[in-house]
Amino acid sequence: APANSHIRCTMLTLAYLSDNLDGKMGIGQLLTKHGINYQTKLVDCGELTGEMGPMFWRVYEIWGPGVSIRITEYFPKGIYA
Repeated sequence: APANSHIRCTMLTLAYLSDNLDGKMGIGQLLTKHGINYQTKLVDCGELTGEMGPMFWRVYEIWGPGVSIRITEYFPKGIYA
């Protein structure tokens, strides 16, 4: 099963977002490219079993000047076995 992410993002400059939407750059790379000094924080994490089998999940935040991002990611447990 593939990993997936849910991203809630507020960026004051839309060019930052378009860089990420083309799929060529991760969020950290995007912020570094645009000179944004950012911080990250793990908010929560855990395990669950759902339709796609056993999964790990995590929620983290990234923020900096003009940027506020909250990301929830789900990873198949088998990736780490």
